[in-house]
Amino acid sequence: MGKKTVKRALKGASILFFLVLSLVALGQVVYPDRISRFAGEDVESKLCFSLKTEAEEEDGAEKGRILAFGILPVKEVRVESFERMDLIPGGELFGIRMEIDGLLVSGTGPVEGTEKSPATEAGIQPGDRLLRVDGVALRGAASFTKLLAKCGGSAMTVTLERNGRETDVTLTPVRDPAGVWRAGLWVREAAAGIGTVTFIDPRTGSFAGLGHGICDAESGALLPLRGGSVCKVKPEGAKRGTPAQPGEVRGTLTDETIGELRANTPTGIYGTAKDAQSRADGEAVPVALKDEVKPGKVTILCQIDESGKKAYDARIEEICDPNSQTKNFVIRVTDPELLEKTGGIIQGMSGSPILQNGKLIGAVTHVMVRSPEEGYGIFLENMLKSDGMRESAPKAA
Repeated sequence: MGKKTVKRALKGASILFFLVLSLVALGQVVYPDRISRFAGEDVESKLCFSLKTEAEEEDGAEKGRILAFGILPVKEVRVESFERMDLIPGGELFGIRMEIDGLLVSGTGPVEGTEKSPATEAGIQPGDRLLRVDGVALRGAASFTKLLAKCGGSAMTVTLERNGRETDVTLTPVRDPAGVWRAGLWVREAAAGIGTVTFIDPRTGSFAGLGHGICDAESGALLPLRGGSVCKVKPEGAKRGTPAQPGEVRGTLTDETIGELRANTPTGIYGTAKDAQSRADGEAVPVALKDEVKPGKVTILCQIDESGKKAYDARIEEICDPNSQTKNFVIRVTDPELLEKTGGIIQGMSGSPILQNGKLIGAVTHVMVRSPEEGYGIFLENMLKSDGMRESAPKAA
């Protein structure tokens, strides 16, 4: 080996040494790694020399970068995270009254007494959201009925939203045997029901419940929220569930408003409670990340009658889909008292908080119809990452 070759090798080794030394000094020790996914986004699998996240606050979430030295190009991604916090577990029943933004189409069909379906012919589908007619915003079903009567059978331009996109269709009403102009569709303008509070944030008064969104029963579409409130419920006992026949918590919605509804999302409903501190029953507990949740014993907090919320024994049977939005683990009720009263999980228990090892880990979301003692739960981390958390936080004056 010649002198020039030796000098060149020594020089290269020196540069590499100082580069590694600099990275170590900055706390960026380099390890080879193969990355297939990062922050929920696909990343081409390649050998990387370094992976770190540079974070900066942006709209309540962190914005990160993959920094790869030499091979993987810089790629900006969203890093979903939330601050460690203590929350007050819920378990209380509450009533929901929500107004839909626009009109949600539940179904279409022939106008009674005719063979025509103007909505079907216009291409309107279940799950579409009707926004405007001839440029006039729809504020409830009554406003749509008035516009139908006013048109006198002339073609109407209906602006609707489908899969996040607005489009215009032409609808020509027909008369029913009574002489009333009809469109041949069924719409939903509001919704009401009973659910369970999952948690209240004592710092902000924000609350969350259900652990899943409120959807149209016919089309399955998430109901778009225009406004709404939550109220107290007068419990009237529970109907026990049996295989193939889910039970339900029975109760009457009262006129006592206890909060404002701000968001209806796939992971639950969110809002702001009035006088949250006095309404919350219990002390704040730590929140568990999803990788802390394990199969084994848990406690469910829920209310099924006028005696108030109680703690019941249950088990997590398995972590079935940690990447799903809502059905993350299978839970089985083991408490004899709850099994005797309800048969397991029943409608109205959605949102019931689940605790494990003193931490709030998630909420009950679904019942398995063929086996009512079993159901699904959502990780609390998924509920906290929802946009509903930011939307429901009180705005600064």
